[in-house]
Amino acid sequence: MAEKGFWDGWSGTVAVILAAVLVFASILAAMAVYAGTWPPLSVVESSSMQHDDDRSMLGVIDTGDLVIVQVSDGEDVVTYVEGYQTGYSMFGDYGDVIIYRPQGDEDRKPIIHRAVMFLEPVGSDRWSAPALAEYPDHLWSVDVGDHAGMRGTLELHGYGHASVLLEIDLDKMERVAGFITHGDNNHKDGIGYVDQMVLDEGKLVQKDWVMSRAAVEIPWIGSLSLLVRNVNVEQVPLNSIVATFVVIATVIVAPLSIEYGLQRLRRGSD
Repeated sequence: MAEKGFWDGWSGTVAVILAAVLVFASILAAMAVYAGTWPPLSVVESSSMQHDDDRSMLGVIDTGDLVIVQVSDGEDVVTYVEGYQTGYSMFGDYGDVIIYRPQGDEDRKPIIHRAVMFLEPVGSDRWSAPALAEYPDHLWSVDVGDHAGMRGTLELHGYGHASVLLEIDLDKMERVAGFITHGDNNHKDGIGYVDQMVLDEGKLVQKDWVMSRAAVEIPWIGSLSLLVRNVNVEQVPLNSIVATFVVIATVIVAPLSIEYGLQRLRRGSD
């Protein structure tokens, strides 16, 4: 019997690895078609959307998750207030989670937060929020006016998974129509902080600032990117890090185990 060369011993392993690469490339291409944009994935780099400070949860956007996105022009966004009325929810709460450019600046890092409601300026000093027309009265209040023309402080009561109070100072908003946005985890002592009061200097998220909507969560895997780049590592839940290395180990071990099994079968048939 002819003696086996080096390539004969490794050809099966290389074939398995190439097959795995081909499958991965096919999945990535399918994601791009589904997303309608490139890249089709976004790594979550902060804990602003988590529903628990210490551990990650399936179905919720946590630090270190990958999110498959779908391109959006802002017109197809369902807000929290709208989702509450229809039962539409994404990632553990009502409404869509959007990825947008802060103040429309392409040089700034995109933010991935939930769309709370859409506001439109009315006259010289009032705002309209049409979605509030059918929103339960006990869940919101405003200093002056109603959903069709209001000013002062708008409050949403029992908002979100943490049932917090959202306070929105309408008089400080720049008078251009747009979304109020909020990170699910941006609250303290029962008070939630919308982006427009703490990040965006009163600038509502205009529809053309919206890049995409978060569509599918791929848990944990983005943690590796944060670890390698040393970005917000302290915010990554411990169970996400453990799960990431378990997945990596599985991906590495599985092809080798398949090749080992095939070699045993070949030896048994010789």
